[in-house]
Amino acid sequence: MNVTVLRALFAFLWAIIGLALVFRERLFPALAQDNTPNNWTLVGGLALAFAGWNLFRAFVGNKPRRPRRRPVPGAKPLARRDEAEAKPHEYIAELDFTKPNPATERKAE
Repeated sequence: MNVTVLRALFAFLWAIIGLALVFRERLFPALAQDNTPNNWTLVGGLALAFAGWNLFRAFVGNKPRRPRRRPVPGAKPLARRDEAEAKPHEYIAELDFTKPNPATERKAE
């Protein structure tokens, strides 16, 4: 069974349970005469939320996915590129860490 169909079936099941609990007094008039406090309407709303969540997952999970990229046979991913392809780098003196730092040289003296 497909996962999307399973999620849609669970959404349908939760929707039936939720609607039956929310509208139980209209569906079963004998229950309307019993005035004991209960939280079945809240539970019905929670069941309807579960139904919505499962429908959301069924539709979002059903999106077509991009195929995974396959490496080209015989390609060398670590091979050096031609110098013409590479962009020239801009030299920034503040980021040149190969030079000694003048502040540390003064402290050493």
